[in-house]
Amino acid sequence: MSGSLLFPDPRDLYRLERMTLSSKSRIRGTIQGRRRSRQAGSSLEFADYRLYAPGDDTRQLDWNVFGRTGKPFIKQFLDERELQVHLYIDCSRSMDFGGEGGGYVDPGSASSSQGGSRGSADASDLTKKPANSGKPESGNDYAAATGTGTNRDGNRRSGRTPAAANKFLHARRLAASIGYLALAGYDRTDVRFFGERISRELPLLRGKGSAHRLFSFLEETETEPTGDIAAAIMSPLAVPKQPGMTWIFSDFLYETGVEEALGYLQAARQEVMVVQVLSPEEVSPELFGDLRLVDSESGTGKEVALSPKVLRAYKDAVQQYTTGLASFCRERGMGYAAALTDVPSMETLDRLFRSGGMIR
Repeated sequence: MSGSLLFPDPRDLYRLERMTLSSKSRIRGTIQGRRRSRQAGSSLEFADYRLYAPGDDTRQLDWNVFGRTGKPFIKQFLDERELQVHLYIDCSRSMDFGGEGGGYVDPGSASSSQGGSRGSADASDLTKKPANSGKPESGNDYAAATGTGTNRDGNRRSGRTPAAANKFLHARRLAASIGYLALAGYDRTDVRFFGERISRELPLLRGKGSAHRLFSFLEETETEPTGDIAAAIMSPLAVPKQPGMTWIFSDFLYETGVEEALGYLQAARQEVMVVQVLSPEEVSPELFGDLRLVDSESGTGKEVALSPKVLRAYKDAVQQYTTGLASFCRERGMGYAAALTDVPSMETLDRLFRSGGMIR
């Protein structure tokens, strides 16, 4: 089975088989599976009684109840249907940032993970967002930075050495884990990569025998120059037609469109799980001095004088943004988890997703 890039330790697959996806609601699928449906059906789990009607299966009559009441009652059982699990993965250039496993930038220039121009000596610039950019300027602005930079004299100034995984690789590893959970649980799963639109799509798969197709598809996809989450997702052809569960893996560093896109998925009768993938260099950059930060998507740069005051303002902006996204998700009944790339994917599943009720 392929997937060595996604699962460096093959034993992780056996660990995943002992987990299951946690769905808050009964399933209204169309194919027999292992999850409770809203409808009565043919499982072994009793649901309720109802009076016999002409045409009912007489084998479902409860003769004990008939003997006590003199009325013919039919036993109803919970139907079991499969869950459709949809995986959306952000493949915009800002995801190809940090660590190993993908395009970690040359330390000669600091690339921001957001799509707007970055940083400024003025702390107020950490919250500014360019009018025509799909992602906020706030640091990379919000995620300012790659952890490296070049001062005006041409000398490198660096903070931490990247030890975490690349964001795009980390998102694909998490998506592979969720997809394998679905396949191992007799549910169905599909995958969509999006930048400015849905760029690649893998149709619905079922059964563990399809895992190699899932892993190969995830391994082969590369990032795209730009991204627009609203344009990519808010299209009738981009959303599932049947009710199900949708996981979306992204840094969500967009200027606009995040809340609208998530709400659009929820309106399509999806149980939405939001996984915000960030690198430690974005959350807490260790930059200092006079630098030139280069936008990873537009290629534009900005001269920056980073001081402790500016870095504090930036970190406050990061905290405010992630807290706001988490609050938005909670208020609307969506799942939310912030997945840092220096935390192994299996640990994220065990600690973060379990505690958040996303898996069990």
